[in-house]
Amino acid sequence: MRKRIIPIVALMMTAVMFLTAYSNESPDHKDSSKYKKWSASLAEKDLFCGRTVLKYKEELGLSREQIKKIENLMLAHEEQSIRAGAEVKIGGLRFATYVKSEKVDRKEIEKLIRELSQKKTACMIEYMNYLLDVRETLTEEQLRKIKSLREKYRREKTGEKK
Repeated sequence: MRKRIIPIVALMMTAVMFLTAYSNESPDHKDSSKYKKWSASLAEKDLFCGRTVLKYKEELGLSREQIKKIENLMLAHEEQSIRAGAEVKIGGLRFATYVKSEKVDRKEIEKLIRELSQKKTACMIEYMNYLLDVRETLTEEQLRKIKSLREKYRREKTGEKK
């Protein structure tokens, strides 16, 4: 009996760590230092979220069409993000409920973990597509301007001099 419990407990701990890691690395946690580092690394690759681009709309000289397209991308992304986040949370609850049951099947646990992993991957892919779509709405000149504005803002925030 003891030999069966140890692997189950180890598997439960792994799953809890997986779920915790997901919740801490999600782009929804904008206050975390991991998010800030992740966001900065995307900005270095000319990937900016719609809110950032719209923050500088006057400086960038965005057209009405560009603003409308970015707003639509933001709304579509937000809607998808809410749905996907709910699916991940529901999957986590199902997993937690299953693990607490009397009889735990390894294959079923593996299936549940794989489903959660696929949902997380789908969220990341959708977010990257959103960022790429926002970038495609900008001209090369606008991309150069926003990079320089972000760098200027970063220097001002940290107190650096050029």
